[in-house]
Amino acid sequence: MDLPTADQFYEAVFLPELWPSACEALAKEVDASTATIFAIDEKGGYRFVCTPNIWEGIMRFSSDPRRFDNPRPARALERFPFTFTRELDLLSEEEYENDVVLTEFIRPAGMNWSAGCVFQEPSGHLIMFDLLRRKGMEHYSDGEINHLNALKPDLARAVFLASRLAFSEAKVMSNTLSSLGLAAFVLGADMKVMAMNGEAEVLSPRITTGYRERLVLESKATTSLLTAAFLAVTSSVMGTVQSLPLMSANGQEPLILHLLPVRRAAHDVFGRGLAILVVTAPGKQGAPDMRVLSGLFDLTPSEGKIARELAKGLSIEEISKLHSISMDTVRTHVKRILTKTGTNRQPELVALLLGLSLPQQESNHSLRT
Repeated sequence: MDLPTADQFYEAVFLPELWPSACEALAKEVDASTATIFAIDEKGGYRFVCTPNIWEGIMRFSSDPRRFDNPRPARALERFPFTFTRELDLLSEEEYENDVVLTEFIRPAGMNWSAGCVFQEPSGHLIMFDLLRRKGMEHYSDGEINHLNALKPDLARAVFLASRLAFSEAKVMSNTLSSLGLAAFVLGADMKVMAMNGEAEVLSPRITTGYRERLVLESKATTSLLTAAFLAVTSSVMGTVQSLPLMSANGQEPLILHLLPVRRAAHDVFGRGLAILVVTAPGKQGAPDMRVLSGLFDLTPSEGKIARELAKGLSIEEISKLHSISMDTVRTHVKRILTKTGTNRQPELVALLLGLSLPQQESNHSLRT
């Protein structure tokens, strides 16, 4: 015997792989053909879980720029906040017949009528429930809409719990890193700083918060790299750690920023979009290990070799002769290394590279362990 729909939603909070079956249970409650739950960020990015029969259509919709022409979420939030309603209550008859979501996505998928609910959860994301019925079926009755609204408190509470669980896990990670003496920031949507430990606070003004608590770095080059890395880490199910340098214009030691995804379950749309930013200071001795260079900045073997030669103090001409390659090739590699390390000039790059090597004693210890 299947669990009640509300129980299936609460179960999915802790087992994200159960969200699709929870959506199926919700659809059955009102004889809907499909059910989807969207998490919409401040920039209009969509993440979702849904019944398997609409997955391909929702994938196409969520990556299509025409999704921004969908007036439903904003109108539902304004006119019927936290309440299930039909799309005909949000759109005029003319708007409905010319609605791009209906004509380009819903009807081509064999669907016709929709009902939904929109609300905002604590991290700032909009949460939207959307239930579709196939062509030929009647629209949702008042009784069915009332039934959805009776379920709504448990549905919303489950989504809130999923979001808060991810945040709590991130906060625990931040505090654990503090016990190790490492600075850490918990980042939410749009790189908003949701929490930071004491070690992170003392990094201001090199790393601080700005408008709407968004993370601000002293280097524009690193900010650009971090923004791209954050998108890669939080949008990918298999997001991996990204490491970036932060150079100082005032002669302070460089810092290394390590961006870690918090959760990466395929169906965990409510816990994703969070990341931990850990800040470490490099060592001060000798040219860096090529494994360090490649691991931190995704350098190719050739780029790693040239970066190491630069750290030893060799000129472009000397590197060219040493490795029997043209100076133009060396310059091309140097440009790529500058881009990947977020540095603007060769002296800046060398200063960073010289700071990346661990002290000899620590290096030997790491090899033994």
